[in-house]
Amino acid sequence: MLKLTEAQQAEVAKILARQHEEIRRLWSEGKVPPNYRVSAMRAINDRARDEIRALLNDEQKEKYPAAVRPAASPPPSQTSAQ
Repeated sequence: MLKLTEAQQAEVAKILARQHEEIRRLWSEGKVPPNYRVSAMRAINDRARDEIRALLNDEQKEKYPAAVRPAASPPPSQTSAQ
């Protein structure tokens, strides 16, 4: 979908590996109180998304939101205001 170059793929892999490790530590070490873990996890995810976005060219940046949208979320054009 994004047609990443080999260099971009390598950098994204590093970012995702670090993200995975940070989240694993967050939930396993117990240094962060349970009531703060969700917000800390969101911060880790946001930082990883920002780092990945910084690697992309303009065309890839346009496609990126659709590539990272959670599978359970409908595309914005299919949501209805109630």
